[in-house]
Amino acid sequence: LKGESRRPRLLLPPGATDRIRQIFDLIDRAELLDHAYEVEEYAADTPVQVGSLTVDFTPVPHFVPTHAVRVQTSDGGKLVFGADNRPNQRIIDFAAGAELLDIEATLLAPEEGVRGHITSVEAAETAQAAVICQLVVAQLSDDLHRHNALAQPHADHADTVLARQGATYRF
Repeated sequence: LKGESRRPRLLLPPGATDRIRQIFDLIDRAELLDHAYEVEEYAADTPVQVGSLTVDFTPVPHFVPTHAVRVQTSDGGKLVFGADNRPNQRIIDFAAGAELLDIEATLLAPEEGVRGHITSVEAAETAQAAVICQLVVAQLSDDLHRHNALAQPHADHADTVLARQGATYRF
C-alpha cells in the first residue's frame, strides 16, 4: 500500500519464532516480532531464495542447535558463515570451494570436554581443508590480542583476515 513500508524478511531456524515470542512476552510485547518482521522459519534441508541469492543451511555441532549458512550468487559465488561450532567435517564439506568463509574463533586453546567453539588455528585448518579462497576470522575473545590471533592462522592459510566493523568482503 502507498506510504506503508514493507517489513524486512527475517529467516529463523525451526522453533525459534515461538522462543522469541516467549522472550518478548516477558516484557508484554509478544506481538513485537510479527509487527517488526516478515517472519519465516527455514527448513535446514531446503534452500531459500532471497532475491537473486540462494541461501541454504546445515546443522553444525555447538552447545545449542546451530546452523552454518551458505549464500550463493547466480553466477556461482559462494560465501559461508560457519557460526559457532566445534571442529567438524560437516562445516568443511559445506564450505568446500567457497570464495569466502567467515567463521568464529573464540578460543586461545581448545575447550576441555564437550566443545562448542574453535581456535583461530582450527579456523585456518578448516579453511585449508575446505579449499577456501579467503578466511575471515570473527568473534575473537577479548583475551586474544588481534595481531597474535592472526599470526598463526595466516601462516596456515595465507589469505586470512580478521573481521572488522564496516569491512567489505567480496565473493
